[in-house]
Amino acid sequence: MNPLAKKHFYQASVCYKQANYSEAVEYYLAGLSIEPECVEAYADLAKSYEMLACWDQALRAIEQAFRLRPDDPTVLRRKNRITEESSFYSISENTIPSISEDSRYFDLNVSPDISDMSCDLVQKISGVLEQTCKFVGKRLNFFPSDPVKVYIEENHLAKSSHRYFDTFPDWAPAYYDGDIWIRCCNYSMSGLGVLQTLIRHEWTHLVVDLMTNGKCPTWIDEGLAMSIARQMFSFEVQYLKTVNRNGAMLKPQQLDKSFSQIDSRLRRRAYYQSHAILLDLIECFGFSSICAFLGSIGSGDKPEDAVQKIFGKTTVQIFSDWQKKVGMG
Repeated sequence: MNPLAKKHFYQASVCYKQANYSEAVEYYLAGLSIEPECVEAYADLAKSYEMLACWDQALRAIEQAFRLRPDDPTVLRRKNRITEESSFYSISENTIPSISEDSRYFDLNVSPDISDMSCDLVQKISGVLEQTCKFVGKRLNFFPSDPVKVYIEENHLAKSSHRYFDTFPDWAPAYYDGDIWIRCCNYSMSGLGVLQTLIRHEWTHLVVDLMTNGKCPTWIDEGLAMSIARQMFSFEVQYLKTVNRNGAMLKPQQLDKSFSQIDSRLRRRAYYQSHAILLDLIECFGFSSICAFLGSIGSGDKPEDAVQKIFGKTTVQIFSDWQKKVGMG
């Protein structure tokens, strides 16, 4: 391999690990201009575009890798994943309402550090927020009594203009702590589907927190936020089947603490597992049972008592029954 191309690819991988995806793209493109048939670079370029929600570019890059090496399992797996994500996250701008006045649900604050975010994009983000507040509120039959502060912040947190933003987990693209914080990652119109999912997720946390006075078990809180935010992808289902075959499913007690305290190597598993268990509960008992559970806790019932009252079994039994289904799938 050409030494300069190799240097570009190495620097691209460093940028990717540091979550500097735009810079990673530039280095991959520079390297590919010298070594235009490097399959691994095209596949990694696709992954960088994927993280930026640039779906058309991601698909073109992974298609090029696939043309060069159609039998590569990594390329095929990545191609299937990006195709599925692109299909879900690509939403039409026309489906987003225009907001002409202040919302009664939220107070949007865009960091002055984000100088390149257009007024039109801010309007679209406001539309996504308005749409999301109504969507989640109707699902859970609950709306906050006061507008919620929502902050859009620079990707590089050291530049933050809000002094409380240093509590934001490094691994999270969005965060709820009473307010909602969203890390800007070069959002464009193509990224609105991802942004909508993030906001749905965090807004669900907000509503659950208010409905239960902050006492909802973490696995239900996270699983519900995931299930309201989006569907479960086929590659995530397959991942859990593999984890189950390896006997590495997380236990209830592991999923009942803040996910920020879970080992980073297990965090993806925690989210997928909580998501899948919540979807199973909804399939078995209906979505109304989840609302009844939240209401039970909000009325003062202890979480485990509420679990048994609404679902007729313990948390351990819920996990065990779900895991058996995964094994049979």
